[in-house]
Amino acid sequence: MPSRVALLILLSVVLACAIWPTPAGAGTYDVYACRLPAGKPIPTNGWRSFESAHGESVVTNTCGVGGALEAGFAGEGAPSGWEAG
Repeated sequence: MPSRVALLILLSVVLACAIWPTPAGAGTYDVYACRLPAGKPIPTNGWRSFESAHGESVVTNTCGVGGALEAGFAGEGAPSGWEAG
């Protein structure tokens, strides 16, 4: 029964093509706060502060007067070996 063997081979090839992973591509993008690389000021309305489990957070936004967008912890901060965020 050559037709049965041919059908089995064809089905195997179709199944292999269906489950074979396709290559994935990932791009990159830049995120800016306060200023663009050339120094042009930009709004910070996409940024927000939130409470942390590591204690009281301190947030300052002085971008409007040529400053910076800063965040940190009041007091001792995060213990050594931890990642803050």
